[in-house]
This record gives sequence, C-alpha cells and structure tokens, in this order.
Amino acid sequence: MMPFWLSLLLSLFAFPATTLAQQGKVGSVKYSFQTLLVPNDAAEKVRTVDKHDAWLTGKAVPGRAVILQSPVTIAGTEIVLEKGTVLSVATSSHFIGCAEGLSVTRGRRDIKQQSVCLIDSNSDGILDSWYKSSVRIIWNEYVGNLKLDDIYPIAPTKTVPVPASELGSLPAWTAFSIRQVNRSLTYCFELGCLYPAPKINPGPIEQTVELNGGAFSYKQIDKNRLIVSMIRIPRPIVL
Repeated sequence: MMPFWLSLLLSLFAFPATTLAQQGKVGSVKYSFQTLLVPNDAAEKVRTVDKHDAWLTGKAVPGRAVILQSPVTIAGTEIVLEKGTVLSVATSSHFIGCAEGLSVTRGRRDIKQQSVCLIDSNSDGILDSWYKSSVRIIWNEYVGNLKLDDIYPIAPTKTVPVPASELGSLPAWTAFSIRQVNRSLTYCFELGCLYPAPKINPGPIEQTVELNGGAFSYKQIDKNRLIVSMIRIPRPIVL
C-alpha cells in the first residue's frame, strides 16, 4: 500500500497538469505582442531633408521569438511552416508563437485573412495547435482574445528561444522611421505614429532634440527643408 505522504506528494504534482489539460478547450486566452524597434546607423550623419522626410529609419522585429525545430503543416490550408521559421512569442498565460507574412481564411468566406499562430494548449512547452490571430503581430496596440474552441491540432512541435541579445539581428518584419509630425519627433510606421513625443520647433537657429537616448540637431533652411545632424543614434526600444 502506498504511504499517505507519498500519495499526497504525487497528488500535488498531478493537480496542476490536470487543471491545465482541462483548460485546453474551455474559456479563452488573452494575448498581445511586443515589438523591438532597432534604428539603422545613418550612412550620412548630416542630411538635408524635406520637412516630411525621415530623419532616420530602422527595422521592427519581434520583442520575443522562438525558432521551429521541425516543419509544421497547417491542416486545411496549403501552408507549411518550415523548420527554422521564426515565430513572434506572445505575452500570454499560454505559450503562443505567430508567423510573419502568412495569413489564412478558414470557415465562412466573409472572414478576413488572419495571421497563422501556434499555441501550446496543455502547457507542456510544446506547440500542439494552431489558430487565426485577430490582432497584428508587429506594432500592435490591441490585446487578442482567443477562444480555445477555435484552435485546431497540429503535430507537436518543439522550438528553441532566440536569445534577447540576438533579436536585433533578425531580418526586418517591417520598417519604421523617425520623423517630424505635427511639430513632434516620433516613431512612425505604415499605420500611424507614436505619441506623446518630444516637441520640436524648427527655425533658423540650430536646436537639439533628444529621443530615447539619441540626439539630433536641426535647423530650418527654408519653408520646406531642414538640415538634420545625428549626434547619437537612439537606443533600440521594446513596445
């Protein structure tokens, strides 16, 4: 007969796993994504720019990422995620990773194309299901709400994390620019710009503005143009 203390200890270890498994098809999971903005080193330190031109450009990559260790076939679609595919990892109670540049429709024809994401539905550290993301993966300000009844099984797939020190070396998922908008110097991408941001007031006298550890000097030379000098490149930031 098993000693009482041993049966109690085993039950303590078994309870969380059972609870997580029970959550696999019940309720919903909230998730969001972080984006790392990595400025480019300017080829020209001093430039003449139109008042609407970029002062500096850069790339946006996942703020957290993993790499697939084996290919994943997305059932019901023509999509195969190859071994070595980088997934953006969501901030969530579950392990979720989403692919860049892939979208799919499934079910009703009026459903808009949505990104392909993989999820660990039973919290064992291995991706075992897929779903369609309702939010942007890069530069996203919204929180997704995944109903766990809307996930579909895949072959269990292992991943390895991308070290934080190597995220900035990933290929660009999209681009951004640092530019003057509404008398502010801010980060902009295809859907909008970030506010609040440092105020600037271009004029004939040279001035300096700082942005996230970086610094620029600027001077207006006519109604539509400025001379911009990069003093220090801004630090990478996570949004």
